[in-house]
Amino acid sequence: MVTPRLHGIHHSVEKDERDSNWSSGLTVWDFLHGTFRNDVPQNDVTIGVKEIEDVRLMKRLTDPFQTKKNESRKGHCQFVIRN
Repeated sequence: MVTPRLHGIHHSVEKDERDSNWSSGLTVWDFLHGTFRNDVPQNDVTIGVKEIEDVRLMKRLTDPFQTKKNESRKGHCQFVIRN
């Protein structure tokens, strides 16, 4: 079964962690595809998206409808899970 800890690793800002634990129910699929990770201590997992700076709700809701051809996003948004 996928636990909240395994799911948290999947939402990490680190690419190698984010590209793991894809299963939504049974971890057997991650074992079969070689994407299972449980070797990351929970205190080391930082959840978020590095490329997003502005996390206001209206900005996030309207962002998909904006044209941003030459605009680069600076900064990052991160949420750290602590025990």
